[in-house]
Amino acid sequence: MSGIRELTKNILATIRVLNGSREADCVRIAHDLYAQVQNRIIQTGMDSNGIAFPDYSVSQLPKTFLLGRSRNASAESRVKGKKGNTISYVEFRTLNLLQVKHVDLFLTGEMWKNTGVKVISSVLGRVTVLIDGKTPQANKKIDLNSERYKTNILEPSAQEIDAAGQAFSKRRMLKFKI
Repeated sequence: MSGIRELTKNILATIRVLNGSREADCVRIAHDLYAQVQNRIIQTGMDSNGIAFPDYSVSQLPKTFLLGRSRNASAESRVKGKKGNTISYVEFRTLNLLQVKHVDLFLTGEMWKNTGVKVISSVLGRVTVLIDGKTPQANKKIDLNSERYKTNILEPSAQEIDAAGQAFSKRRMLKFKI
């Protein structure tokens, strides 16, 4: 009988650990997902369905539209020094020493830096988390980019969800030495 008692004690202890770490586990999974989404967009310029965002525009705009938007003073001086009164967004990014091969939604990095995971609710063993902007400015950029590209830019792909789930399962097995 002591074997059954010991087994029951161990099962109850495991349940307490699992329940006690549920919120932290959910936040970690969401952080894993967010990192994958961010890397996918910055590295490949693809949405969650594997479709490339449309290329950066080569249409000419009045240079004044982009003045004051450079990453730093050096880049701003290059934009101001460009001959003529017009500039395309591809030229603007090039003068800011940014890649132009695919849309990466990265100019200053503020949107990505100010996006993270929020716990929306944690009730009766159910935890709801949200990957969203941490500031009103980041939320505005997320919303504008999602509208511009007609997709939720923070939506993880099926492969990213699967990878996060597998990583979570692996961490759990290591934790309990399964």
